[in-house]
Amino acid sequence: MDMKEICPCPNLDCPNRGFCDKCNSRHLRGNFLNCCAFYTILPTLQETIDASPESPTAKKLATLVGDRLQAYEKLREKHGISKESHEQLLKGMAEYSDY
Repeated sequence: MDMKEICPCPNLDCPNRGFCDKCNSRHLRGNFLNCCAFYTILPTLQETIDASPESPTAKKLATLVGDRLQAYEKLREKHGISKESHEQLLKGMAEYSDY
């Protein structure tokens, strides 16, 4: 199976899309999470925010999460990827890689 077929990243123009080693390396050098890692920890981030929503840390996390989700939404819209098909790719990737 070609990783580009199951890669959940909505940035279809990225030359590293579907090449996990290159993608991870690029994102780690930039000090930010790639799509797979972001969605893997998203439930934990949301639990942390919900535990103390008025704390400065929760507010900062909420802003970071909101910004990232908005960026992914814009990429999905740009490339005509529905939210449902993106969620299917995320689910498939998690099952494929046993996160």
